[in-house]
Amino acid sequence: MITVLLVISFLLMSSDTLADSASIRVGYVDVGQPYNVKQDNRLVAGINFDVIGLITEVSRYDSVEMIGLPKLRVSEFLRSGKVQMVCLYSPMWMKKPDEVIWGPPIVAFQEYFIVPKGSEPLRSHEQLAGKVVGGQLGYRYSEAFTDLVKQGAVRRDDFTNTDKMYELLMLNRLGALIDNQFSFVALRNKIPGGNRLEMSKLIDGTYETSCALSPHKPDVSSHLLAVMKALKKDHRFKRIVEKNLKITRPQ
Repeated sequence: MITVLLVISFLLMSSDTLADSASIRVGYVDVGQPYNVKQDNRLVAGINFDVIGLITEVSRYDSVEMIGLPKLRVSEFLRSGKVQMVCLYSPMWMKKPDEVIWGPPIVAFQEYFIVPKGSEPLRSHEQLAGKVVGGQLGYRYSEAFTDLVKQGAVRRDDFTNTDKMYELLMLNRLGALIDNQFSFVALRNKIPGGNRLEMSKLIDGTYETSCALSPHKPDVSSHLLAVMKALKKDHRFKRIVEKNLKITRPQ
């Protein structure tokens, strides 16, 4: 612990050179609660807000501009240097993840199939045949699910608004949707009638998210990466996640 604190102290001192009176532009993808809590179209709370705030605070940035990004253009914004960092993102969501710099893992998600209560228990992807399944625009899902879509056995409808996807499931316009366990619990407690939905036991995939850094301004990205590694070692990200997420996994 002492070693970690010394590293963070060193980073705080060295950050004065890089970030004194400086500003940074950070992008985020709007995936809803508990990751992003917005008010008046601004990010004001949630895991993403807390993670970005911690990294930039330790890095001594005086001004942080948080910009909502289109899901399909995250890589473009990072590669061009329009934003310096995007957090709670996964390499599997990019066609060419090696074109940006990745920080240490922050939180791992499991993607489940969400269905109306009383539906036939899902044990395999093959049981999805004939269904319309909602997913997030730009996300790459499991090979098993993707193959069913390519074969025409399953129709995938893509969404940019998670709340809308849940609304259509409630209206039986979708047979199922894919979402992670944390988002499901937050939305189930938020939307009217959410208790009529359940998380099936069929997991589509497990993935880790972290912060992606722009290859532009390599000295800045190198410093941010060092800060993230020190915060990870000191379990600071874990504490943020635990504060925001209080769920019970399916039995």
